[in-house]
Amino acid sequence: MVTYPHDRQEPRRTVRERVWVQIHATNQYTGSADGLLAMGVLVDISSKGLGIALNETIPPGTAVTIDIRSQEFTHQLQAVVRWSAELPVTHEVHQQIPDLIWRLGVLMTP
Repeated sequence: MVTYPHDRQEPRRTVRERVWVQIHATNQYTGSADGLLAMGVLVDISSKGLGIALNETIPPGTAVTIDIRSQEFTHQLQAVVRWSAELPVTHEVHQQIPDLIWRLGVLMTP
């Protein structure tokens, strides 16, 4: 099932640096990161969510831990997958990194 946030209230900013992310399942009892679900690149960001291009899809509603790794910092955050969709072949990210064929929207959680 694919759902998009058509009524998004706030603008997103495009990420200018290629920032790699690892997405892990979040353990429902401890809140810590469990097994690796997917790897990808951060595409856009807002104060409440992230857009990520991935090598695997993750079902909406899944609680995840995201490890963000740039040249200048690393950061870990908790989020919930809001939507997932396959990228069209002509998409810019897919042309640059062919293994990244899924687009994911996540809502950051406290």
